[in-house]
Amino acid sequence: MTRLLPATLALALLAAPAALAQTHEAAVDYTLTMPALEKCNAAMVDVLKKSATDPKLQAEQNQEDDAPDGTLEETAAYMEKKAPVFSGMLRKNGCPPLEFLKVTMAWAEASMAQVAATSGGDTSKLSPVTQKNLEFVRKNEARLNALQAELAAAEEAASKASQ
Repeated sequence: MTRLLPATLALALLAAPAALAQTHEAAVDYTLTMPALEKCNAAMVDVLKKSATDPKLQAEQNQEDDAPDGTLEETAAYMEKKAPVFSGMLRKNGCPPLEFLKVTMAWAEASMAQVAATSGGDTSKLSPVTQKNLEFVRKNEARLNALQAELAAAEEAASKASQ
């Protein structure tokens, strides 16, 4: 059985590098901003903190993931239907599911572009939005690393609490 939330998020994250590598088109037409990243990161940290103690959230996380391949809008609608507690927590923190998916994918895509650039890869053919997000990631590397550390700490704590 595939867990609902991790599989849905993995689907979103996997689409970004594939689009970047194959087409040089943005996987998502979304320009990153620090306020959006901070609120979506805080939303996910909140979900992780509550995942060890909220039986409804746990039940959602343990559902079979039968997410259809589709647009981000369809994926967000699927999340709303199959995981209303998770979706509600995202919304409560100011990051509804569709925005969460867009932020997550844009960040992943820009991070992949940064890795490619650091490795000497050609980023000149990236879409304008991906180039803009790449520049954002470069300029905000320290803060983005801190956000990732917050998320990793919350994941570790949630994992320990559920054992």
